[in-house]
Amino acid sequence: MKFKFLSLLLCMFFLSVTSVNADIIEKNREKKLESNVLATVFLGDINFGYEKRISNRFSRVFSIDYIPYIEYTDLDDINTSKKKKSLFRTTYGIRTYAKHRIFDIGFMPEDLSDKLSTDIIGSFLEVKLGIYNESNQFYGSFDFGAGHSEMFNESLYLEWKLGFSRILGEDASVIPILSVGVGYLF
Repeated sequence: MKFKFLSLLLCMFFLSVTSVNADIIEKNREKKLESNVLATVFLGDINFGYEKRISNRFSRVFSIDYIPYIEYTDLDDINTSKKKKSLFRTTYGIRTYAKHRIFDIGFMPEDLSDKLSTDIIGSFLEVKLGIYNESNQFYGSFDFGAGHSEMFNESLYLEWKLGFSRILGEDASVIPILSVGVGYLF
C-alpha cells in the first residue's frame, strides 16, 4: 500500500512542478519512457514502457510488467485459505500514429501542438505480441489498443490507451486494457 501511495504522490509532484513552454521544445526526439500510473495505483504493478520511432509515423514499443503477488482463493481446493501468485508480462510490437489528432483530450495548447516536432505524440493504434507468466506457467498474448498522448511540457507527457489483450493458453481469455501513463520524451 505504501508503494501505491508513494507512486501517486511522486506522479502528482512531477505534474505540479511542470509548465508548458512551447519555445524550448527540442527537435528530433524519438524515444519515450513511461509508466502506467493507473496499474501501479490499483494493482501494485511495477511497469515500464519504451518506445522508439523507426519511421515517419511508426515506432517500436516494448513493455514489461511485474505484479509481485495477487491474493486469490482457489475454489477447487478444499482448503479455502488465500493463495498468492505473481504475474510477469513482457510485450513487443508496433505503433502507428495518425496524421491528425483523432483522440485529442485537450491538454496541449494549439500553439504548442503546431510547434511540436516529434511524430510520436498524438493519436495512435498499437499491436503487440507478448509472453505472460503466471506462477511459472507461460502463455502467449496478443494486444491491440488505440490511444492518445499529449505533452505537459518540453519533456513530460500524458498517455491513455483503451484496448484488449488476448491471453492464449488452456483457458484462453480476453482482458480489457485501460492504461493511463506518464512518461518522458527524449
